[in-house]
Amino acid sequence: MQSAATCALLSTNNATQHKEIPTLNVTKCTCNINNSKLVEFPKAWNEFRMNQQFCDGILRSSDGKTVYIHRVIVSLVSSYFKDLFTNSLKGGETEMNEVNLDIPGHILDLILDYAYTGHCNVTLENVEHLLPIAYQYEILGVLHQSSQYLFEKLKPENCIGIFKFARRYFCCHLEDRGLKYICHNFKQIFIQSPEFKDLSAEELECILRHDELNVHREELVFEAVMKWIEADLQVRKQYLRTLIHCVRYGLTNMNFFRHVIRNKLILADPELQSSLYSSSVLAELNSGQSCNRVLNNAISRPRIPYEIIFACGGWNCKRDTRFIETYDIRADKWFIHTKTDVIEPRQTHGLCALNNLIYVIGGYDDREYLNTVCCYNPITQKWKYCACMHRPRGGVSVCSQDGKIYALGGYNGRIGMNSAERYSPNLNQWEMIPSMHCVRSEASAASLNGKIYVVGGLNEHEGLRSAEVFDPQTNEWTFIHSMATVRSGLSLVAYNNYLYALGGYNGDTILKSGERYNPTRSSEWQQISEMHHRRNNFAAVVLEGMIFVAGGAKYLQPIAVVEYYDVDSDEWHKASSMNMKRDGLSACVLAGLPNAKAYSQASRIQEASSDNSTH
Repeated sequence: MQSAATCALLSTNNATQHKEIPTLNVTKCTCNINNSKLVEFPKAWNEFRMNQQFCDGILRSSDGKTVYIHRVIVSLVSSYFKDLFTNSLKGGETEMNEVNLDIPGHILDLILDYAYTGHCNVTLENVEHLLPIAYQYEILGVLHQSSQYLFEKLKPENCIGIFKFARRYFCCHLEDRGLKYICHNFKQIFIQSPEFKDLSAEELECILRHDELNVHREELVFEAVMKWIEADLQVRKQYLRTLIHCVRYGLTNMNFFRHVIRNKLILADPELQSSLYSSSVLAELNSGQSCNRVLNNAISRPRIPYEIIFACGGWNCKRDTRFIETYDIRADKWFIHTKTDVIEPRQTHGLCALNNLIYVIGGYDDREYLNTVCCYNPITQKWKYCACMHRPRGGVSVCSQDGKIYALGGYNGRIGMNSAERYSPNLNQWEMIPSMHCVRSEASAASLNGKIYVVGGLNEHEGLRSAEVFDPQTNEWTFIHSMATVRSGLSLVAYNNYLYALGGYNGDTILKSGERYNPTRSSEWQQISEMHHRRNNFAAVVLEGMIFVAGGAKYLQPIAVVEYYDVDSDEWHKASSMNMKRDGLSACVLAGLPNAKAYSQASRIQEASSDNSTH
């Protein structure tokens, strides 16, 4: 439960926030420590302070507290005090060594803690007072620490208050982070946050026009506009003419557009109707084109996705591949990135994301089974080798849990294995863990509620339908209910307390069936709707609450088709196919990349625009 001080901080009516948001241009971020000179804090400084040795100044707080200081030390961390003390020595004035401050004593103590040690104890109870005072007295180090503290406390229910707070005190870095957080979590904030109605028209427009606004349909933008206006209809209806154009109508359909036009507020404004009926809007709505000219138009340009699928490796009929291919769900398009090749081509490898890094593990490269591990940094777009596994593993099952990566079973070129190992990125080290009960290659693994599950696969004689779970706390494997169907080359996905086992090969045919299991209920596996396409050795991930499956093999031929499963409706839907047919590929999802644009349609639009401008 939040404290009263926190609630006060996050309320837009907070008494300490007595100024309107500044409109003047700010060229320097007050909360960015890089804008202040580096200061070293020798231990002796604080000892002098505590013992009141060599003090040459006195500060008095607003509540009568007297503190003895060293003027030169305080001046090092505050431009205000530097000017105050040095200017008093000019022009023959009497030297100033006593200052009365409009600062409460407990806040003054925190500021002096920073001045003498480089650190102050920022808390929920003091940050609403500490940051404004640090801003007033130009103590950039305290501003930075307060801003960092607020950033770490960002939540859907308080992020708008923190965003507005940052704007008020020119904390541009925190403001930008707050804006990104609002955009990335917009649906939850729009539906649940009581602060949503407190946004100004300018702030709401900034959010709704943002390319990184995370909305799976533009109809939500229209709903947000109307909800905000209706919160204070008489005052806010004047802003409808501007805000209504934040919706990217070129990403909707005519049925929705007719719904917009029939809104009572829009019907009452002929000029607004005219602007919506403009030829450019209707042209975009009626156009099925996807050329660069259309995509460059603001009302039809896809937004940058918050979550992105990264698919890697696999076999394409001729050779093992080394390309990364990404999926932009906003544009429903796949993009090959030839400049980010894997260090070596491979198939039937494992792949997982951890701390926004992608780890490619084991596999087969047309010559041998691999124990090598590669790590891709999507921000720097660079690959590096990590420590090798203890065993070569093709057809390996991989997942992550509690900051560690698990590699289970696989085939080493001679035999199938039941051995398992675990990788610690911080140590760059693999360790063996207890072996599974069954030999498994071409199985699949997933983590759910702190445990590691592995299902299906092949032993040395036949396909399997058995399943087992590893508990890192007890360091033991335990059998769970077997699947209803034998499956090798399947994909296992964990979502919303269920395990979903999809596709694979049952010894006779490639499957398009799927089943799910809830470990907490200890029930049998339940059948779900069948995929549109049979497939094994394919990739499966959860993206925006839906299960996507991509590529794989169908009757010994690689495929590029992609589809996704809506858990709520128990239905499969088609998505755009990959650019390359691939069997034995792997995929993962990364969220919130600062350079997400580089992996999206927006990047291709920008590149095309640059090419056109040079011709």
